[in-house]
Amino acid sequence: MATKEEDDESLMRQFCGYTTAHGLGRFGAQTGAIGRGLWICFLLGTYGGFTFHMYSLGQQFAAVPLRTSLSTSLPFEFPDVYFCPTDLVTMSRASPQVNIKELTRALTCDTDCKKQLKFDIHWSPESGTTSAAQYGPAAQGLLHVISAVESNISQSLHYGKNTSVSTCRTTLGGEEYIGNLSIVHLFGTAQVREPVSDINNLPKIAPYLSTANCIGWNSAARELQAAGVPLAAQILAMGYSEDDSKCRQPRGLPLKSFQDNSTHQMHLYVGCLDKNASAADFPHLCLQDPYGWMNHERCAECCYVANYTYMALHGDQCLCGEEVSNVTALSLSDFACSRKCRGNIAEACGGDAAAIVYQVRSSGSNPLFIPFRASIDSFNEGPYCFYRGNSGQLSATYCNVPFCPISPGFDCLALNSEDQVSSGEYLRYTGYKSLTNTKDSCIDWTAMRQALLNGSRTFRFDAEPSILTVNILDVYIETPDFELYTNGRKANNFCRAARVLLDAAVTEQKTGRHYFIRTTIVDTAKPVCPISITNDEILLSSCSIDACSRKTKSIPGLVRDRIGSALLASRFSSSMGIGFTGCTFGEHLCTIDDFTTVFHPEFGVCHRFNQEKWVQQSKDVKATDSTLTVSYFTDATDSLGQQLPGIDRMSRVVFPGVENPNDDSFSAMQVVVVPVGQFPWRDKALTASPGQHLELRMRYDKVNRFSKPPDQACNQSKNDVTYRLPSWQSSWRYTPQALQSVNITELKNTADWAKKTKILESILMSLNASISEMNQTIHFSRATRRDCVNTYAVHKFIRHCGCLPSFLPIPVEFFPTYNYCFDDKTDLLSIESTEACYMRLMASISRYEMEARQLCLDMCERRSYAIRPVTYPWPGLTIDSATDFLHNSLGDWSYPYNFLFSKGVANLFYMDIRTKEVQARRSNLSANEMLEFTNELQNVERSLAKISIQALSDFGQEMTEEPSYTTKNLMADLGGALGLWSGISVLTVCELIELLVYAILTARQRIAAKKRISQEAAHRAEVAAGKPEPSRSPVHGEEFEISQLKNENESG
Repeated sequence: MATKEEDDESLMRQFCGYTTAHGLGRFGAQTGAIGRGLWICFLLGTYGGFTFHMYSLGQQFAAVPLRTSLSTSLPFEFPDVYFCPTDLVTMSRASPQVNIKELTRALTCDTDCKKQLKFDIHWSPESGTTSAAQYGPAAQGLLHVISAVESNISQSLHYGKNTSVSTCRTTLGGEEYIGNLSIVHLFGTAQVREPVSDINNLPKIAPYLSTANCIGWNSAARELQAAGVPLAAQILAMGYSEDDSKCRQPRGLPLKSFQDNSTHQMHLYVGCLDKNASAADFPHLCLQDPYGWMNHERCAECCYVANYTYMALHGDQCLCGEEVSNVTALSLSDFACSRKCRGNIAEACGGDAAAIVYQVRSSGSNPLFIPFRASIDSFNEGPYCFYRGNSGQLSATYCNVPFCPISPGFDCLALNSEDQVSSGEYLRYTGYKSLTNTKDSCIDWTAMRQALLNGSRTFRFDAEPSILTVNILDVYIETPDFELYTNGRKANNFCRAARVLLDAAVTEQKTGRHYFIRTTIVDTAKPVCPISITNDEILLSSCSIDACSRKTKSIPGLVRDRIGSALLASRFSSSMGIGFTGCTFGEHLCTIDDFTTVFHPEFGVCHRFNQEKWVQQSKDVKATDSTLTVSYFTDATDSLGQQLPGIDRMSRVVFPGVENPNDDSFSAMQVVVVPVGQFPWRDKALTASPGQHLELRMRYDKVNRFSKPPDQACNQSKNDVTYRLPSWQSSWRYTPQALQSVNITELKNTADWAKKTKILESILMSLNASISEMNQTIHFSRATRRDCVNTYAVHKFIRHCGCLPSFLPIPVEFFPTYNYCFDDKTDLLSIESTEACYMRLMASISRYEMEARQLCLDMCERRSYAIRPVTYPWPGLTIDSATDFLHNSLGDWSYPYNFLFSKGVANLFYMDIRTKEVQARRSNLSANEMLEFTNELQNVERSLAKISIQALSDFGQEMTEEPSYTTKNLMADLGGALGLWSGISVLTVCELIELLVYAILTARQRIAAKKRISQEAAHRAEVAAGKPEPSRSPVHGEEFEISQLKNENESG
């Protein structure tokens, strides 16, 4: 009987004998150990080689090698084209409208008519002159609101909540000052020139600076009340204690209020008098200045301090007198006093035989004396107090209360509505600017003082040929944040309005004469700083301080976010209705109705060409024949070639993402070409220059990438995105009647800046009343990686600041949960914190975008255009070609679109008339007249630009990536490897399956037999225990199986 092992071996031998796998038959036929061992080695080697081969194939498959195919039959798709002018706020939208309908009639008018027409074009109704371009009422309202916000917010942001007004003040008036200062600074004569016999033994000169103690407010008020001064009652009503003598600026009662009851300085013009005839009226020679320093202030101070009422300037002589006997009899024409002062050429210092006379001191007896102050203008108003003069007379003057330092985060100055910094802003500047306009670093003011005091110096003054050896004895320096200081007082190296005086002993090298002089070497109301000190020169340079509306984000943001960017842009931005001069697509003319204006956070306003209908109409036309050509008038200047002053200030409010608006004279517009359905990002822009024709020749490209994570993964999904981007039809127009009806009186009369913004919003909405509703969102069907990066940056901004940045495109899902950062801000603390966060996050945007590029996958399907720009001059106006060009352009503007009220376009109407006039007089024109006309034509060219967009070929390129080693390739290689190493085929696999089935069946039979044997053993045990055995005959075949299993059990 065969055993279990023998049966298994027999089964394996049978398999090895009939299998198609190479080597197994030979292995099964071996009977000896050597043969079997040898064939085991053979089989292990071959199957090991197969395993390595299979591992290599698996690695190759896992690496996903790619194959790239290139097709040149991709049909050309015309792109989305955005035209974004760089002049964001244009002349015709911001200036008053000009009625130039009569210019069409003027082609036949005479010379006087043309002159009148030119005057009409240039004339500004506000000023009544032709001197400068003016703003229209809506633009005036916007500038007024900007100034109101700037003045209110800047004052608060300059000085943080921790600023202590117990040591300094924040305003020129100084009503907020609550410190304990109770002394006043008294100034001596600032101009002295005394001859001395011994340079080492100088006479005693009254010091330039002295002090006096303040007396009680109530005590001074009672004295003034006794003298009949009505303002004294107001002081007594303020509730000062009897011993309160601190420097103050009582609310509503500045020191100037007492001028009617005081002896005070003044500068009242008397006349130009005959010097010789009036000599008796001016007996006192107060100042003789050979060094070229003489000006009105020096002479007025000298006469005032010497207790004279009048001064007379005759060249370098300053004469003083108590009265002028007969002004009418002694008067000469003002022309006789036209000699310029050498110390200030803007002032007159008499003439050859004439003296210019001013009253410098109030006349009569007064109960109060206000001394002359030769101080920096910053300290010539503000907190003051009363004191006793040397003669015991009641006197009053200003205290030198310094100005508080400006917050480092808001180191800027506020502008007024004329886009200028007021003198008061300059005077109180205490910021941290330490670099001059010439990019020189400032020297510490105290270091300048020490350098001046070290040793003697040699000077040569322009007005005096003598060389002076100067030994400087003392230096007085005054700036807004310091009182007058001398040795040891701490200074700094920041730009400041300043006054610097010297006390010095001088020797004229030519004559050997000695003098003691005191003179002012620096006196400026605008910030300066020293940049160089040598033995014979002190060099100071001026500093430009940034305007707060340009440097900070809160000031333009409060105006823009509260009124609405789209509302502002629709009124003040460039308009295709004005700038459009012509358009063709293929052989067809297009109009301004074929453009949509889009408010773009990065560019400002862009005009999108609505290409859908044109592409549909031209579907049977070759792509190379479908060229889009647009010519554009920038409308950047008025008809005199002037820009509106500070127009960039308006632009910063309207367009948040533009850093230097209206600041690029070499760019007329940015052109963005993107595939249909993609957002026009700034990095896709190309520049079109004025006076140039820019041709963009394009090839359409498409790339289909295969995603291979993790290193070469890409985004396989086709995402879309919807942005909050207001848009409107470019053909929108404002009627002159609507513009003329704008009234900003209420806006100007409103004190609260927040209410001003709402009034302006209602004015602009009324102007838009006749316009169809503006679309607020734009859907882009093909999102790119750049959209993902932008969304990540917006998320970061919201996470840190809790609001939306206006300089980035915002997906619509963020609304209305979040608002723009300055939309609802009115309290100063929230404005300050938002400003700080806004500035910090703006500086971090680049870093966030770098982070996002690590997270955002590029799209697997990418569409783009390979663009080749070509530029050449256009339109090339000459005296011969200008007539036809201007006439055709005027037809494009005037007749189809009826834009006859545009001040910028009026320049072209005038040039049309001017060209015809020049051609009519061509033979009689002088060379200068021809040159002037040529320059005018060049100015016209600089206002024009032309852009053409065309396909390089009818078909583009499509590059496709796909796996070069697929699952099919892997299976084929696996089959080949099996055949190579072991001869295994599909039939061999079937044989293995058969073997497995037989093995399973045999195993089941053995399990069943073992179960029956165990049952019989149990039965026999029961019989042995006395239980009767039921009679039963074995079934067919069962007897053999039981006998076989018994034998196996016994042998086991």
